[in-house]
Amino acid sequence: MHDSFLMQNIIKTLKDICRDNNFNRIQTVAFMVNENSHITQPHLREHLVELCEEYIDSDTTVIVVCGDVPELTAKIDYIEGEEA
Repeated sequence: MHDSFLMQNIIKTLKDICRDNNFNRIQTVAFMVNENSHITQPHLREHLVELCEEYIDSDTTVIVVCGDVPELTAKIDYIEGEEA
């Protein structure tokens, strides 16, 4: 349940970053999540392609690593986008 809120925040943040930086597509994005998070690369990719389709597609590289971040937190370590 809590990871669904985190997922919503990730999607909102990605959309904000794309709008703020005039990206029309994300090529690569890398996240760090808490070690106890249920968010995995396939799970996140599936949701991003579905719910952030204006910026994420099947060619986008999505990386998820577990690390030392607070619970219910995702840190964007890297994002590469194509400008409009």
